[in-house]
Amino acid sequence: GIVPEATVRRRRGPADRRNMVDSYRGHILDGRYQVLDGAQGGMGCVLFCLDRQTHQAVALKLCADTAPPELFIAEGRKWILLGAHPYIVRALYAGKFVDPVREEVPREPSRAPPPIRYLVPIEGSATEEELPELPEPPPPPPKVRVYLVLEMIAKSSQTGSSLRHWLDDTPRIPSQALLRWAFQIAGAMEYASTKHGLIHQDIKPDNILITSSGDAKLTDFGVASVAGKEMVRGGTPVYMAPEHRAGHPSVRSDIYSFGITLAESFLGHVRPGYLALIRDGQLGAISESQLAILLQDGRPADEPRAMALCQALARIIKICTNPD
Repeated sequence: GIVPEATVRRRRGPADRRNMVDSYRGHILDGRYQVLDGAQGGMGCVLFCLDRQTHQAVALKLCADTAPPELFIAEGRKWILLGAHPYIVRALYAGKFVDPVREEVPREPSRAPPPIRYLVPIEGSATEEELPELPEPPPPPPKVRVYLVLEMIAKSSQTGSSLRHWLDDTPRIPSQALLRWAFQIAGAMEYASTKHGLIHQDIKPDNILITSSGDAKLTDFGVASVAGKEMVRGGTPVYMAPEHRAGHPSVRSDIYSFGITLAESFLGHVRPGYLALIRDGQLGAISESQLAILLQDGRPADEPRAMALCQALARIIKICTNPD
């Protein structure tokens, strides 16, 4: 979906998420996708389904009511054209179905005309018995939803499968795992950029999924744009580079977001004050040596050569987030 520049995505509450998912659970969509569960994200609903034709689990991303279906399909097509990559959640194809779930739209009560017996009769007018019955209003037209079929990533942590879930659920994730995921996401970004010219525009822990086998996959190319062409403006403000906020995203903007994500992965589960340093755009005011000390504070005590690793990480993060 489209996110206006510097606008924080609204998140629904738990009750909203469950209600929307529950309304679809058990339905068979488009004649083949049986809804088992789902999740409500900031910009739409993702349903976890069984494909009754292939007998495989898939995820259906539904177009939000506020997004133009044509734009949703166009964005999905860019994702589909990425094809198969080991560290990108694969988009298979797009489709549409008649929504079996109808939301009742409240109507303003209309003022009923006064009973006919109170009307003053006019000569030659019809009597009450002769008046024809008014026909029932026609039912509203069926609502058609467009969707994108995605590779299904099963729950891999206590609360979900994203890196955000992992950071919330697991204190002090081992550096080896975090570095493995960072290299994999960097490879996914390079593939999308060099092979397809795509700028993701929304690199963040929420859009990195961790599989049950321990690999990281980049997801949500909904606001991805082709460099040098008409840009779709979107993103999450706290991860956006200065030029991205100014309306001029580039490949360097994705690198900046990757640097913030990398810093958050090593700092976010240590102390809230550390997280504020990177989210408030204050990384530029921290020296490389100071950042290395903060990173080391978050490493497990039994990790060997932690300081050498943190010094190298600090250098990488500072290079990624250098506004120049």
